Amino acid sequence: MKNFCEENNVKEKLLTPDAQKKLLGYSFPGNVRELKSVIELAIVMSSDNKIDAQDITLTSSDIITEVTNEELTMQECDLRILTIYLKKYNDNIKLVAEKLNISQSTIYRMLKKP
Repeated sequence: MKNFCEENNVKEKLLTPDAQKKLLGYSFPGNVRELKSVIELAIVMSSDNKIDAQDITLTSSDIITEVTNEELTMQECDLRILTIYLKKYNDNIKLVAEKLNISQSTIYRMLKKP
């Protein structure tokens, strides 16, 4: 978690006890790579300095499975994360830019790319 936060210029976050319990109760059929992807997405999806159980997505139809199974490029992953945020925050580009620590123009550029 610390490495991902540093690499992506995100404030370090902590797992709540409920989040830890949720992670420990899952078998992670994708092993370490899946765990890493789940944690990274939880960091991105959490709205404050802690990761709660509801920030952790473990279903087989989520973006984690798509990323690991489809072998998406970073650009494709970024766009999917952006799409999740836009949906979560009702297409509020200013808020999404703040949450992702990117500029609004970056969001528009990402949405324009094929």
